[in-house]
Amino acid sequence: GTPTINTKAAAEAAERAHINRVQNPPRPKPEPKEVPTLREYSERWLLHYEKGKPSDRDAKNQMLKAYIFEPLGELRIDQITQEQVDQLVLALLPGRSRKTVNNILAVVSSLIKYAVRNRVITDPALLCHLEVEDSELVAVEMRDVNAMLDNSDARYRAAILMAAEAGLRVGEVRGLRWEDINDVR
Repeated sequence: GTPTINTKAAAEAAERAHINRVQNPPRPKPEPKEVPTLREYSERWLLHYEKGKPSDRDAKNQMLKAYIFEPLGELRIDQITQEQVDQLVLALLPGRSRKTVNNILAVVSSLIKYAVRNRVITDPALLCHLEVEDSELVAVEMRDVNAMLDNSDARYRAAILMAAEAGLRVGEVRGLRWEDINDVR
């Protein structure tokens, strides 16, 4: 380094500055990450979604297509704000239970958390949950089950009976495979 003033102290300071520059070169700024849209990232998320059964993955994909892609799908996942999540909730609530809305919000939350864990985005700390009042489950009366059986297509008879007699939920009925059936028990 060349000192600005021709003194011994200035020469030593310039030398220290030069040594510091050589030992600690400036790091190039990292290229900004290309953050995918929610729709783009959902493909990666679904590919690596390991919780539950294949029917769970199918259900998540259906929720994305039916409720989430239209309002949020084309936004980069780092652009999604609490206000947009709240607008989604307001659009979903009419005609749906709070539990159903929470199930849809859980898909958004899980996808965003996966992006955070993979360092695609920083945690936006979005609130994706509604308080739900505990509701008492009420079984469908047998006469109503029989009415459904009498008025439905024969293809759905087994599904209706699995739900009514075995207590399976819709997702569980949809996820059944032949290997799940135990003829002995």
